[in-house]
Amino acid sequence: MPRRCGGLAQVRFSTSLNAGDVLEAIGAPIQEPWDHRRVLLRVETAAWRTLDDTMRIAPLVGEGLALATKALFTTFRLEWEGRDAVLPYEHAGRPIIFVGWHGHDLLHLGAFRLLFPHSRGAIIVRDSPAGHALGRAAARLRVDAIALSLESDSARSARGIVRFVGLVRDGRIGLLAVDGPDGPAQHVKPGAALIALRARAIVIPSAAAARPAARLRRWDRHLVPFPFARVVVALGAPIDTSPRGDGVPSVESLTREIAAGLDRVGERAATLRDARRR
Repeated sequence: MPRRCGGLAQVRFSTSLNAGDVLEAIGAPIQEPWDHRRVLLRVETAAWRTLDDTMRIAPLVGEGLALATKALFTTFRLEWEGRDAVLPYEHAGRPIIFVGWHGHDLLHLGAFRLLFPHSRGAIIVRDSPAGHALGRAAARLRVDAIALSLESDSARSARGIVRFVGLVRDGRIGLLAVDGPDGPAQHVKPGAALIALRARAIVIPSAAAARPAARLRRWDRHLVPFPFARVVVALGAPIDTSPRGDGVPSVESLTREIAAGLDRVGERAATLRDARRR
């Protein structure tokens, strides 16, 4: 799979986060009225309001999603690789952030509670009915959700990033989709690198593969294994964002490392999935 790396934001680090830099780095919509992500957000919000004029339905959807995920995972033949390389960092109390593709979110959330049963996680979700539903489902899987508005350049959004960084520093394991929230698919945005550097975290590229499985017809081609499928979760070589001999890694260089790591671990997951068939 060819490496894909998005446009790189130029970010200066300081004692506080700049809302504009953060939102640009994570792929927030710009302010032109024709921006497609703003349109998609409004369409999504309107669709949810046809079901319920408030967010009251979101918790119900989230509960159902959590139950379905747990039920599916009881049928999967789950295998993993690379967990042992992560455990020393977890035991040492180092901040850890797993990075992967948006299309693997379901498998990463479900596998997290099985691979790291004594840890809690943290994710970032959109501040929308769908995001709140995902947040409720994540909570049932021992993952805290930080709702982030991507509709405008707001101080509240920057505070959400700061809160996420704080959770990771305090021991939550971060789970970030580097091509979210709206793609392009498998196109690494620099937001994960920015957050990892702020947290001085160990970054773990992760990928999933499954057979038999379906791909949803949406921008991320979300991977949904069938019941009783063979599922492989591969964890790549850890990337330490602590200061190195040549100084602190830049957002640009770390973004390239993440992209290369995801390429390698994606190929490895597919190889393991196919090898198990022989």
